[in-house]
Amino acid sequence: MTRWLSIAALALGLSPAAAEPLVKRNVVHYDVSGASAQEIRAEMDRLGPIDETTKRRFDATTRWNVKWTYRYRNVGQDCAIARVSVTVDVTTTMPRLKPDSPVGLARTFSEYTDKLREHEEGHAQNGIEIGKRIEAAIRDMQPHPTCDALSRATNALGDRLIKEANQMDVEYDARTQHGRTQGARFPAGP
Repeated sequence: MTRWLSIAALALGLSPAAAEPLVKRNVVHYDVSGASAQEIRAEMDRLGPIDETTKRRFDATTRWNVKWTYRYRNVGQDCAIARVSVTVDVTTTMPRLKPDSPVGLARTFSEYTDKLREHEEGHAQNGIEIGKRIEAAIRDMQPHPTCDALSRATNALGDRLIKEANQMDVEYDARTQHGRTQGARFPAGP
């Protein structure tokens, strides 16, 4: 019966539901000020968030965390995935200019943070994309002889994909020079 429904759905042009993890976003700000671009730069260098991986301070960071849960069902003598849900928590930390800054400087800073936000969104998308891949991969897992074996295989798969996404973030930063090639540079210059 299930096979017939799948064939009928494909014949009608329907496809299985795409993986769509629940995405929760949070933006945290740290305030900076200064009478000049150099003073603001010094504030960001002093107050910017520290990246957990590199232990370096950056103007902004995006951390994502993918969590998955699943339920089992018996299929003959085997254990199979009955349902899976994935949540991606994304937290971006961004600088925010205090309102007492000179107007021209505030406009320049706003243009900078727009580019910085664009760069950080690339990191968020890596986490969201890996959440989709984890959800689809777990949903498509073949039954295993025991639920313990299925659980171990499921979690190993998720952990492997998380490592891939972490590497994607490293490569993204290398390719964009932490956003510099995307215009995320303050003050602007060579």
